[in-house]
Amino acid sequence: VALYLRRSLEKRHRIVMRLTTRFSAVPRCRSCLRSSDTARFRRRHARFLSAQAGLFGIKGLLEPQDFLRLAKQAYTEAERIRAEIRDDGTHPLGANGVLSAVDRLSNVICKTVDPAELCRQVHADASWRAHAEAAFTALNSYINVLNTDLTMYKALKRICDDPETMESLRPEQRRLATVMLAELQHGGIHLGDEEKAEFLQLSEEVTRLESEFQKNLNEHSLSITVRGGRQAMLQLGVPLIEGRNAAQQKPPSEDATIPATKLITNAILRMCDDEAIRKQVYLGMYSGAHPNVGILQKLMVARHQCAQLLGFPTHAHRVTAETMAGSPGNVVSFLEDLQERLRPLCLEEQKTLKKLKRIELGRKGASEALEILPWDVQHYVFKARLSENLEQLPDLSKFFAFSKVLAGLTELLSMLFGLELRLEEMTAQEKWDGSGAGHSRGLHKLGFFEDGKRLATMYMDILPRRMKYSHSAHFTIQCGCATDHHKPDAEYQIPSVALVFSFGGNAPATPDGEVYLQHSEVEALFHEFGH
Repeated sequence: VALYLRRSLEKRHRIVMRLTTRFSAVPRCRSCLRSSDTARFRRRHARFLSAQAGLFGIKGLLEPQDFLRLAKQAYTEAERIRAEIRDDGTHPLGANGVLSAVDRLSNVICKTVDPAELCRQVHADASWRAHAEAAFTALNSYINVLNTDLTMYKALKRICDDPETMESLRPEQRRLATVMLAELQHGGIHLGDEEKAEFLQLSEEVTRLESEFQKNLNEHSLSITVRGGRQAMLQLGVPLIEGRNAAQQKPPSEDATIPATKLITNAILRMCDDEAIRKQVYLGMYSGAHPNVGILQKLMVARHQCAQLLGFPTHAHRVTAETMAGSPGNVVSFLEDLQERLRPLCLEEQKTLKKLKRIELGRKGASEALEILPWDVQHYVFKARLSENLEQLPDLSKFFAFSKVLAGLTELLSMLFGLELRLEEMTAQEKWDGSGAGHSRGLHKLGFFEDGKRLATMYMDILPRRMKYSHSAHFTIQCGCATDHHKPDAEYQIPSVALVFSFGGNAPATPDGEVYLQHSEVEALFHEFGH
């Protein structure tokens, strides 16, 4: 018993030291952890308890350092919940108590990890991103420790192996028990002490490399330089990024630097007749941050080592094991079957595109020698559509002002679900785009209501900016759940999410202040809204 207690205390001490190390790595944050700075911590803690809403509407998240306090608070609360489950895998309240503890434990961690994940991807301020990154990384390390918790594993296995107990549970409780048990079994619970330590170290390395990979993508240059493309860009009406000394250049350079937004690059690939320019733009679009090549190689090795420690041949076998696909072989078979079914259609369309390319290049023979290259596809598909319609494709964006699209969504929600969608004001503390107390064209806050009662909150971040996640995505801020299943009057945690887009490219602000969307952007908005 003494040996077990000592090892348990040593394990928890290592976790605390790991968290402290993560937090100490962030500039200007060491004072948060020093015991001599108790007064400062108490002031922040009091402010948190005052229930003032901050970033993403989260209480007490008012400055970057608050992420570190919330992470430490989450760890302390998680350890308290873990202690509810006895060493033999039982709980004073039986199976219901175990599942309540597991559910609350998950929620306590996610309430900090999820907003930290969103913040590190979208916040305009580097300090906020750095502190969110530190909290995210530290708590992910703790999650890896939880995934190897033998006590929790014994408790869940005891429930799942007992048919009578499983029969007594509600369907969602049975689902929780089986999913969490499977997660622990695929998270290294069966490993010996040395293998488990190696697995935890590799898991931390994977998380670090994944974060670094995405960070490099966000920091990657937002422009493309097209050699000899200045005149062509001006003819197409593409906005140029001029250098500081552009006005002094005599004569001006024939090169052109353009914003690397999808709206602009896709327009060039569609409408530019110069193949050399299309090639430069295409390669510029898909040439990522160069350091990511080395990071990706390390990430592949670390993921492979993790998979093999868990008994899987490859990382692909590990990630498909619990999915509908079941194995990498089934995925490959599906793709190959799909390829064969589509091949006749593809070859037929290729003939049309080659014919158009031959006409444009003025070649009358040797059609088989002409190849449709990656930077040709959009261009000749566009021409094929024009030849079918015999006119320019209409610009639909004038019909899709963001406010009008939002009004359409509001009407649909009312018709389908009887829900009311309200556009709400955001406080300066809630915002993350750098607009502060001023007006923001890109950030929107929406409340979902039924019979006057708030059901959920949704934020939308729709415009591109530097250091922001550049794709369309749905992020959870906090889930909707009862805070304690054993208390009939327990507070219900209102769900909150964020939808992130990069609409409009570098289009200048319109006189009416509206953001006008392309048809594909409206589709993306409805898709993410569906999540």
